[in-house]
Amino acid sequence: MAHIAEHYTAYHPRWLRPHVSTYWWLRKRSYFAFILREISSVFGHLYSAGGNLAECFVSARIAARHIASECLDVRERDWAAAE
Repeated sequence: MAHIAEHYTAYHPRWLRPHVSTYWWLRKRSYFAFILREISSVFGHLYSAGGNLAECFVSARIAARHIASECLDVRERDWAAAE
């Protein structure tokens, strides 16, 4: 195996690498399975992110209801004191 130079210079140009087809993963069944696993991992992250996003919306709604109830309680106390 040839040693690849770490620095490319005029005397050590880049090594010529053969062109790899875009469809290299269709050549073997194991390559195809690898690509399917990689693609399916995206859906796992979407599920996780969707759960986090839903939790944020639920928490925000609960906080808004709490703040609204606190504001109404304060207004009712102020109106009762004013009478």
